[in-house]
Amino acid sequence: MLSDINAVRDALESTGISAYEWNDNPSIRSKISDMATAEYNAGGSDKVVKIIESKDDTELKQWLTTIVRKDMGLGMKIIINEEE
Repeated sequence: MLSDINAVRDALESTGISAYEWNDNPSIRSKISDMATAEYNAGGSDKVVKIIESKDDTELKQWLTTIVRKDMGLGMKIIINEEE
């Protein structure tokens, strides 16, 4: 989601944390997650919707099944939403 590497670097440098410490720093991981979420919510999700809408029903079911087998988080979200 974060295609502007310069913007990411600038945001991480503004934290005051040394670049050598970025890899394992929870604050940096949180900052990156927040930036990716903001980008996704600002239109990144449109790309996902286009991918979904481009598939026919059979293809979509097969594709979704493959993704869910690899991503427990997505599977749990589906289960939770189904139960609501």
